Amino acid sequence: MAKRTRDTTPRVQVGVKGYLVKHGQSGGVSSRSPTYGTWANMLQRCLNPKNPRWSDYGGRGIKVCEQWVTFATFLADMGERPEGKTLDRKSPDGNYEPGNCRWATPLEQRANWRAKRASLIEVSQCRG
Repeated sequence: MAKRTRDTTPRVQVGVKGYLVKHGQSGGVSSRSPTYGTWANMLQRCLNPKNPRWSDYGGRGIKVCEQWVTFATFLADMGERPEGKTLDRKSPDGNYEPGNCRWATPLEQRANWRAKRASLIEVSQCRG
């Protein structure tokens, strides 16, 4: 009888369509790359109704373009995430797609928030 070996190739199954991705950046939660973590969180917010942030993303109709369901394509389009920056949509009501996304600082992102969220923050600041 042949000896069975365990396949240790990094893989992740994500999204509604269940794409299988091999790229070497997923690792465990503590060892995955920041770029991979950003990509995986983007998918979860847009595709998983059980995600706590889904109502702000997928629930509002924000979608991930089909080619970005594959990490390798997302990485090729966006490059590695620069330190101190996170994924930002230029148009807060637009989808996650190459022409609408950039790596931005928290300050740049705050200037790009949806009006509703900014209004809630202003109200909370007024109430102290």
